[in-house]
Amino acid sequence: MQTRAGPTALLGLTILACAHEVPFRPDSYGSDRPFSPGSLVRVTFNRAPDRTPAWTPDGTGLWYSVARTDRGDGDHCLGRLPAGGGSRVETRCQTGLAADDSTDVFEAPAPATDGRVAYVHIAGAIGALTPYLAELVVAPSGAGAPQRRLPLPYAPPGRRGYDRASRIQWAGDTLVFLGEAWLFFRDVLAGTIDTVQTGVGVERLPPGGTPERVPLTDFASSVTSGDTAGVLYLTFVGDSRVIRLAGGDTATVHDFGTLGIARDVQVRAGRLVAVVGGDVVAGYSVDLQMPLQLDEGGYLYVVDLSSGTRAQLPDTAFRYRRPALSPDGRRIVAEVMTAQGEDLWAIALP
Repeated sequence: MQTRAGPTALLGLTILACAHEVPFRPDSYGSDRPFSPGSLVRVTFNRAPDRTPAWTPDGTGLWYSVARTDRGDGDHCLGRLPAGGGSRVETRCQTGLAADDSTDVFEAPAPATDGRVAYVHIAGAIGALTPYLAELVVAPSGAGAPQRRLPLPYAPPGRRGYDRASRIQWAGDTLVFLGEAWLFFRDVLAGTIDTVQTGVGVERLPPGGTPERVPLTDFASSVTSGDTAGVLYLTFVGDSRVIRLAGGDTATVHDFGTLGIARDVQVRAGRLVAVVGGDVVAGYSVDLQMPLQLDEGGYLYVVDLSSGTRAQLPDTAFRYRRPALSPDGRRIVAEVMTAQGEDLWAIALP
């Protein structure tokens, strides 16, 4: 498969991060609680996209990436919601003189048990096709400047590098994440800028160390830890299966078969959730010598791991992406693709 336009390789530049942690004022919606209570509930009502939800380890809150509507620079901040939804109780943004003339995006938050939050910070000139900075950082609990853990793109000698980190999670003080290739292109006819994000492999980043590729994870499309320490669950580009990786051994946990390509896997409390089928296509790029997967969302399924029972969750006129399953396995918050962009919706499981 050829990309729709020539991909641009990303070059990282090292700059000092500005101070942040200063909240911005959210829009007023006339209520501080979610609307339409029930099994499928819209959680966020931002006029701009809300993305990449992640539960706190104790299940009392939810971090996500929220686009600002009070500025013209296109910044995205991190917001924290209570478990039941409602108004944000914390917001972290990039601030300072250097941030005023750039677009700063915080995404893929990963909260730790001690209150730290790992996330990706991307910065670029306003309206630019590609950023001039990307980094994986860790912010302390409460106020304080984040510490850079990894500059991005990362190009290790002797193996394929990657441009971004996603599906970040903690294993003690080590960060586990999916390394992704990001291909930027401009649609001349439509006059739009778009990206293709595709998995390269799963990485482990110990504190003070360098990333190491987890064996048997090349071209994974998503990764999550399970209920047992040291166990990972993965999906792969173009594959309908969910794979369990433990101690160097792999096994198929569930195969969605003719339902389509599986991705965005989550496993908690004996339940597996994945996005399957929908608007996704995979193939091989001769130019890049690697498989690629273009994903615009799909259907949401839950599997009981003890019985193997599978069920499709409530459908909408649009498609799901990046579900986050609560630590007790009782609630999912996911991106729902709409004509206006992405919003977060919650689904209660029986």
